[in-house]
Amino acid sequence: TTTTATTQNLNTIQKNKLNENNNQKEIQKTSSSSSFTTDDIKNSMNSKAAKPDDNHSHHGDDSHSHHSDDSHSHHHSDDDKHNINTIKKLSNDRKNLSFSQKTAVVVLTFDRHFYLKRTLTNILAFLPKNYTLIVSQDGIDKRVRNLLSEHYPNIPTLRHRHNYLADDPEQLNPTPRYHAIADHYKFVFSKILDEMKFENVIILEDDMKIASDFFSYFENTAKLFETDSTIWTISAFNDNGQAGVVQDNRLLWRSDFFPGLGWLMTNKLWQELRPKWPAAYWDDWMREPAQRKGRVEIRPEISRSKTFGFEGTSVQEVDNKLEEILLNSKFIKFSSMNLDYLIEVLLF
Repeated sequence: TTTTATTQNLNTIQKNKLNENNNQKEIQKTSSSSSFTTDDIKNSMNSKAAKPDDNHSHHGDDSHSHHSDDSHSHHHSDDDKHNINTIKKLSNDRKNLSFSQKTAVVVLTFDRHFYLKRTLTNILAFLPKNYTLIVSQDGIDKRVRNLLSEHYPNIPTLRHRHNYLADDPEQLNPTPRYHAIADHYKFVFSKILDEMKFENVIILEDDMKIASDFFSYFENTAKLFETDSTIWTISAFNDNGQAGVVQDNRLLWRSDFFPGLGWLMTNKLWQELRPKWPAAYWDDWMREPAQRKGRVEIRPEISRSKTFGFEGTSVQEVDNKLEEILLNSKFIKFSSMNLDYLIEVLLF
């Protein structure tokens, strides 16, 4: 997949990667572009006092420590470059930081501005302090860009561009779209985990709704990574979580099926998967034995995330069972629960 970017973005992105002797032609070889409010991200990662991660109070836009700037333009100043470097340096010493300070929450979007607004409103209602919320836009849809700049100017934004469909208009079929989606995921993981060096990224898409205890769930289940190497991902979604089938909103499961739809990727796992990331159908690829290697996902009995989209690449799936998924409606404080039952017990 090839990507395009404005000359200003190209110059900024590549100055940190190329030697001063590289010429303009080398700079133009970049395959991706990004635009984000680096002051916001730096402040999130450099907070001296870690706030309680299990904060489930409702926050509006004013509760976030973002600062308005031109994050949605195609221009990066020298100050932006400096802040990018600062983020990388801060991320190398994070022992005293909380889970929320080490975790980015990224919403992937393409051209569904009407869904994106609903999703962001929902996330902001439950997002605790110290998290870094980022939107990653695939493509250059003006309606999405206008929504972000006019209604959410303080949310850091990444922009990924590809010319999959533009190169060959006759290729307007599902296959190129799934290729573009996989490439967008790879772009996000590379930016967040490789360049910005977050330890975790929680992935959401622009047609998803989360439960009030979504972040409490991730903050506390993520601790299981420290004691159980057989756990490789955590998801907020249960594919079989239809109303009438599930009933216990406190129960969590070990599963051998990767659910997706609101899940956590660790930096450690990304380093393993990055060299072989697929060109398309990334979620099916994640479910293959060669990737899973006998490891399990943690997922709830009653979902903490749900898709509401009826327009998009996989809309045929939403009209039936996904629409019937039950979203948890009662806040569960997972920090008060003993989750040791999820740890694998080895019998000798």
